[in-house]
Order: sequence, then structure tokens, then C-alpha cells
Amino acid sequence: MNMKAVYTDEQLIKEFGERIKVNRIRSGFTQEELAKQSGVAKRTIERAEMGESIQFLNVIKLLRALGHLDSLEVLLPSLEKTPFEYIKSPKIEKRQRYRHVAEKQADYGFKWGDEE
Repeated sequence: MNMKAVYTDEQLIKEFGERIKVNRIRSGFTQEELAKQSGVAKRTIERAEMGESIQFLNVIKLLRALGHLDSLEVLLPSLEKTPFEYIKSPKIEKRQRYRHVAEKQADYGFKWGDEE
């Protein structure tokens, strides 16, 4: 099953649990060994594999132990631009500060007497 937006949350969690189980078995771990390797309780692994909800921190620990932590990059890609994107993007001109220029005061012909 591909994870698509049309599936319910429960279906997605169940699919995720199945994938954790398959990856655990392919990696040659028992649930107990994965629990020791990841620092996640064996019962939590059992619950995840049965399609029950677990904490996201435990998901991260399991992915790290299974060697799939880089999968999170696909889940939530970085927002940093690549050098190519900087070159490709249009130049944005830097806004100049608005400078208020005082209007020149009218000369009414009055002098204090100390001006030359």
C-alpha cells in the first residue's frame, strides 16, 4: 500500500507499523534486540507493529536503529536553498531606506544681524 492522503489516520499508522516490522525483520532484529538497540520499550515496538499510535520521539529512535533516519528528510525537506536555486531565482533588489528631506524654509527677509 502506498501512503496517500485518501487513507485514514488509522490506515496510515497501521501501514507504518507494518513497514517497521518488515524493516526490523530484514535487518535481522528481534523485537527485543531492536528495543535494546533503539532504547524503545519492547511493548512500544509491539504496539507500533500492530498499528497502534506511538510517540514521534520513539519513531525517530526506531528509524535511527533501523538505519532509516534519513527518511525524515523526505518527510520534511529542508527549506534551505541550493546554490543552483540562488542562481535561478530572480534578484530581489534591496529596499532603500526612506529618507525624509526637510523642505527648504522660505526666506522672509528677516535677519538676526549675525549673518553675513
